[in-house]
Amino acid sequence: MNLVSGVAIAFLLIYLAVGMYASRSLKGVSDFYVMDRNAPAFLITGTLIATNVSSVTFVGFTGGAFSSGPLPFVTFFGMTIVASLFVGFYLGRYLWRSGLWTVPDYLAKRYPSKGVQGLGAVIVLLSMVLYLISIMQGVGIAAAAALGWSERTSVLVILLIIAAFTFLGGMRGVVLTDTIMFIVVFLAALTMVPYIVIEAGGWPTAFRDAAVELPGFTDWGGDASTFDAVWFLIETNVLSLILVVASPQLLSRVYIARDERTLARAMLYQALLLPVFIFGFLYVFGVAPLAVPEGTSPADAFPYVATVLVPALVGAIALSGVVAAAMSTASSLFQQGSAALSRDIYQRFVNPDVSEQSFLRISRVSVLVLGVVVYLGAAAPQVTSASIVYGFLFASAAWAVWLPAIVAGVMWRNATTAGALWSMSIGLVLAVGAGLGRNFEVSPAWIPPNFVGLVTATIVLVVVSRLTAPSPVGQAMHDAMKLPTVDAQRRIAEGAS
Repeated sequence: MNLVSGVAIAFLLIYLAVGMYASRSLKGVSDFYVMDRNAPAFLITGTLIATNVSSVTFVGFTGGAFSSGPLPFVTFFGMTIVASLFVGFYLGRYLWRSGLWTVPDYLAKRYPSKGVQGLGAVIVLLSMVLYLISIMQGVGIAAAAALGWSERTSVLVILLIIAAFTFLGGMRGVVLTDTIMFIVVFLAALTMVPYIVIEAGGWPTAFRDAAVELPGFTDWGGDASTFDAVWFLIETNVLSLILVVASPQLLSRVYIARDERTLARAMLYQALLLPVFIFGFLYVFGVAPLAVPEGTSPADAFPYVATVLVPALVGAIALSGVVAAAMSTASSLFQQGSAALSRDIYQRFVNPDVSEQSFLRISRVSVLVLGVVVYLGAAAPQVTSASIVYGFLFASAAWAVWLPAIVAGVMWRNATTAGALWSMSIGLVLAVGAGLGRNFEVSPAWIPPNFVGLVTATIVLVVVSRLTAPSPVGQAMHDAMKLPTVDAQRRIAEGAS
């Protein structure tokens, strides 16, 4: 066993131990899903950043900064910061007041309709499963490199650990392990930076040389044409907006906060810490071509730095951080997928009167069912790289098309149930169609599917809401969220009547 394998296995055992610890303090169903709404700001910040910064950042974005210039990839996180402040200081406080647990919970209350409820639950479940399969394939590749196992074995082991701490500790287990992963990833990434800069010529010589010798280093579009750069900027920032404001795994963190001020502090911490990570790590990979051998591929830039330029222990922690980053994203998806299966489908449509003890048991069974489905999907030989693209395409497109309904539900009293249903339905069809058309080169490659879904859903929501009558129950829900916290939760608990 080499140092990288030893460090990676040590962290995996720590994550498992944290899940077991979290299970000891589990109080019931509310604790399983939303930590009894008692999470402090630091834990919320840790789980948000850990989920935001996936293995794609470490391997894909560093490779992009290495080959094309850092600025296009740095701007990806600009909207993340803006959207975090929007959620923390405006949207999130009203969602928090609702006292609900999931995005479909909110949609069901704000737009009372079996159609909206069912479509919301299906979107969450399918998007979580498909996205999880793609993430677990990435985890398998990263873990296989770090542990020296086969990819299938790595997927199975990592999936068992994620399922274990989700099964045992619920949201608490996920958030605690996420925060540990955030600390590991954050410190390991920043520790690598001085070694890259020194090898590239030192401060500030490395950056002056990069500006002269590396095409695209100081260009906001990198080495792409202006047209392509503009649409890349639009697509990536729309994706950032969707992830923060509409993805179930990130928006669910709103509901676990101790209070509104705690949520605002957590989002502010994220807005302050992300630039440190982005400019202190991702931007520096723009000068990495001056520090690595000529001919190094973009995908090998991060592994080369971790194995050659930095001390062995730092490199081992950094490579383990790639696995941790992927696991943190996967664990959040896993928790939301099992919540969709148990709460948004089973409890809402099959057995609304299920007892708390039985519901907790069903929730844990849902974790196991989801784990089996994801493993079979990730291990299937016919699941190719194209399948991974389709999985992420569906997930992000699905979240894009309910974003207008989420935001309008808070900001616009007259947003109607029909408007929400039609906007989600039409937007989803057109967004997925745009994505498939681009993949098969039927439609222009520069048309972002997420942008198509978001714009279409927004237009349809406004038009249909203008033509249809709002639901009195939905309007009462909107009014209740605008009341002070205690009154809001009482009104919503009473059915917003």
